[in-house]
Amino acid sequence: MESHRPFVIGIPLYPGVDLLDVAAPYEIFSWMADQCKATRTFEVHTLAGTLDPVPTRDRLSLVPQRCFDEVRHLDLLWVPGGDPDA
Repeated sequence: MESHRPFVIGIPLYPGVDLLDVAAPYEIFSWMADQCKATRTFEVHTLAGTLDPVPTRDRLSLVPQRCFDEVRHLDLLWVPGGDPDA
């Protein structure tokens, strides 16, 4: 079997990000990765400038999995929505 690099998906986190705009796509992308693992590997990462907790719009903190500078290539960037008043 020929080796292929993984399909890398990034979801940036920022103060005021909408939790559902992060959690729902993360779940779907992870499910997709499980379904396609026979043909290609996938990586799904939450990203931010640091690994410090990031407060969502509803004040729940999320800890990013990777810093932006740790991920050299993204095949897909999912940009979640946030607080429209910010």
